[in-house]
Amino acid sequence: ALVKVLPRKHFDHSSLILYCGKPPHIKEGKPFRFEVAWCTHGDHHHLVNRAWNYKGNVIQSLELVKNTSLVFNKESFGSIRRNKQHIEAQLKGIEKVLEFVYSSHHTRFYQELLHEYDYSILFFHTQAIINWKKNKIQGLFLPSGTWCEDEKEL
Repeated sequence: ALVKVLPRKHFDHSSLILYCGKPPHIKEGKPFRFEVAWCTHGDHHHLVNRAWNYKGNVIQSLELVKNTSLVFNKESFGSIRRNKQHIEAQLKGIEKVLEFVYSSHHTRFYQELLHEYDYSILFFHTQAIINWKKNKIQGLFLPSGTWCEDEKEL
C-alpha cells in the first residue's frame, strides 16, 4: 500500500490518496495531444504551415508537426509539470510558515493565559491573607453572659 499526501488547495486539511496493492505504474511515454493554448500563440500557425508543406508523405508531415509542436511548447510555455511542482513546493512552504505562526501564536496565547492565571491566584491569595488578618477573635461571651476581651481569662 502507498499513501500520498496532497498539498492543501481549498480546505484546511490535506487530502490523502491511498493506493491498495501495487502503486500505479507511471507510463514512460505519453501520446501526443494537441494543446488548444497553442492556437492562442501566433507563431504556432506558422510552424504548422512550415511542417505541413514539407516535401514528404502525410505521415512524415504529421511527425514533423508533432515534433515541432512539442519543441514549441517547451520553448514558449515551459514545462507545466515543473511549474506545477514549483508552485506546489511554494504552497508547502507557505503551509509550514502558517503552521509555525499558528503554533507560535498558540504558545504566546497559552503563556499570556498562564500569566493572567498567576495574577488571579496572587490576587485571591492576597485577599485570603487580608481576611485572615481581619478575622481574629477579639473576645467571647463567658458562661455568665458577660463579654470578655482579656486574653488571660480566655
